[in-house]
Formats: sequence, structure tokens, C-alpha cells
Amino acid sequence: MSKFRLKWKFGLNFMTLYYIKISMIQNLERDIFLKTL
Repeated sequence: MSKFRLKWKFGLNFMTLYYIKISMIQNLERDIFLKTL
């Protein structure tokens, strides 16, 4: 039970980091796109 909970918590942290990374990359791409206009 505790192992499942630990895995779930780790997965949640991983998803959060992944989402933050994607949003950061999208912000960078938008900045580059706006600068090249």
C-alpha cells in the first residue's frame, strides 16, 4: 500500500515537472517567434 502511494506521489511530481518544462519551452519558442517577426 505504501509502495503504491509512493509511486503515485513520484508520478505526480514527474508530471508536474514535465508540465513546467513544456510551458517553459513554449514560452521560449514564443519569445523567439516574436523577436524574429
